[in-house]
Amino acid sequence: MKIASWNVNSINARLDHVKHWLDQNGPDLLLIQELKGLDFPSDLFKEIGYQSNAVTQKAYNGVAILSKEPQKVILDKLPGDDRDEQARYLEIDYSNIRVINIYLPNGNPVSNDSEKFPYKLAWMDRLRQHLTKLREENVPFLIGGDFNVIPEEKDCHNPKAWEGDALFRIETHQKWRNLVNLGLTDAFRVFHHDAGHYTFWDYQAGAWPQNKGIRIDHFLLSPSLSDRLIACTIDKEPRVRTKLPITLPFFWNCRMIKFASFLAALLLITACAGGTPTDYLKMRGITPPTPSHFDHCYDYGCKTHVSVSLPDATQKKLKAVFSPPSSSAKEEQKRIMRAIQIFEIDIGDLTGTKNDFHGTFRLYQDDNPKNNSFQQDCIDESTNTTTYLILLKNMEYLKFYTPAFPANRQPFFGGGKWWHQTATIQDDQTKQRYAVDSWFEDNGQPPYIVPLEEWKQGWKPKRN
Repeated sequence: MKIASWNVNSINARLDHVKHWLDQNGPDLLLIQELKGLDFPSDLFKEIGYQSNAVTQKAYNGVAILSKEPQKVILDKLPGDDRDEQARYLEIDYSNIRVINIYLPNGNPVSNDSEKFPYKLAWMDRLRQHLTKLREENVPFLIGGDFNVIPEEKDCHNPKAWEGDALFRIETHQKWRNLVNLGLTDAFRVFHHDAGHYTFWDYQAGAWPQNKGIRIDHFLLSPSLSDRLIACTIDKEPRVRTKLPITLPFFWNCRMIKFASFLAALLLITACAGGTPTDYLKMRGITPPTPSHFDHCYDYGCKTHVSVSLPDATQKKLKAVFSPPSSSAKEEQKRIMRAIQIFEIDIGDLTGTKNDFHGTFRLYQDDNPKNNSFQQDCIDESTNTTTYLILLKNMEYLKFYTPAFPANRQPFFGGGKWWHQTATIQDDQTKQRYAVDSWFEDNGQPPYIVPLEEWKQGWKPKRN
């Protein structure tokens, strides 16, 4: 599923550009901010295959959501203040996912005689209260749009220049963290941890060509959706093509785009609100595995792929593990652990990864013995384990479980202290999901199988 968000800074002024972008990219949903007018061209979008709902306001603000399939409006204003008449919020149900589009208040100027900054902070408090309710009710949701928040110093080219600005004040950062600490995932930061990625550039002083920008457009995902996140990039093509002052789009099989009169690119996020483990492998550039041909990856983040086939000796070992067939789900878990152990030993001999250490990641210093290209971080481990699980299922060894899309957990969520990813399986009867985590042990040791919700709260093995 592709979802996009775009601050168009007047839908009437940017209509042709939006239609062109939809034609070229075909997202399932497009979230639009800053419509700037009471009239919204629903009929024109319907002609090109998009249904729409909009919340409008004369001359200012305004949000809309376009979708290929039917959508149901849940809320057309943020709860918590009946006096607030600004058109900044739209919440819909789309394929049993709650999709929320926001245009969060800017907050400037920050001064004693202005209510704009207090209004921004109060709006963020109301947003957190509403999202807390959705979390308590286990409603899967994503919230995207123009947040007017620079989360960290690395999200702006020159932090000092933004000191005291409503987008970067400590009070704004506190409110942002209050949102993230609900267990939400900043989609872009799952895949891009470094500085230099922006969604807004001033039109003056060569900000665009020198990439002197800020990141203020975001997608936050509830835990059940973050499990299915497959990619997140920035698409600058609309800025290059139109030569207009626009922002970028975010792609998360979710796209996020933004136009503004003083912006200079288009933000595009892509995310996946559903998918199979095979979809995940395809995202990693790996074809569906068969015993005669499958890819094994390593070198941190699946940088290196090696094509291998399953040796006859390994197939005989696996057959022995699952003979006779498992009589219970609990027994099958133990057999899965043994099978993954066999895969790691035998495939490790073929690919050079047999000496992979537990708990490795790409930040080791050059003189650390763990810093070599045959090591595997949690991306490598979870990808290879997913491949092994698919092979076991296709070889008809799994009677109680089915491989599922890999899951990840974020810093600040539960007990998690770092971003981490794991392969998963799902109980065919109860539909409960389990983490199958190989990262915590050296190559050739059995993985841990843990209820996924426990794993997401920061689970790790107890060491003596």
